[in-house]
Amino acid sequence: MVQVQELEQSIERLLKENAQLKEEIALLKKNSETSSKPPSSDITKPKSKQRQPGERRIGGQKGHPKHNRTPFSAEELDDVIELKLTNCPCCNNSLEDSEAEIKILQSVDLKERPVEKIEFRQHPGFCPNYQKVHYAPLPPNIIPNQLLGVRLLSLLGYMKGSMGVSMSEVQEFSKNILALKLSSGYIAKAIFGYLTL
Repeated sequence: MVQVQELEQSIERLLKENAQLKEEIALLKKNSETSSKPPSSDITKPKSKQRQPGERRIGGQKGHPKHNRTPFSAEELDDVIELKLTNCPCCNNSLEDSEAEIKILQSVDLKERPVEKIEFRQHPGFCPNYQKVHYAPLPPNIIPNQLLGVRLLSLLGYMKGSMGVSMSEVQEFSKNILALKLSSGYIAKAIFGYLTL
């Protein structure tokens, strides 16, 4: 009789423990996809679907035609660098011209200094007829009283507006990539001032 009581108590204890574990599992399974909780409250991020063995490989598929990038035209290139060997790298003998095809590799990279820093000096000229000093006009792509040029303002504005980059990240990009130390306030004023021109 004692053994039956002990077994009943054990079963009751295990049932309670089981119910408690089920509640905990239900709470852990609750995430932004299964409830109204925001994604930031998820304990773990769901694993992205991994490629399973036997599925398509990344890149070109067997039997599909090859797709190559269209090369830049001569007008699109900033420079063409001819690389010629004069001596054989194996025996140092002089090389003769060859009818073999020239190997071509096109490359795109950032410049060592990705931004161009230019000072415009507007020299004065005095008109004796009007008794007035005139200054040579700035080029059309230069905004008066603005440090940042049109293309740079467009890039920073695109990052801020279309890509959702924060102003502090735009400032960090300017400092670390463009080597321009600008305050986030100055950048914001420049971008939004340019957009209202």
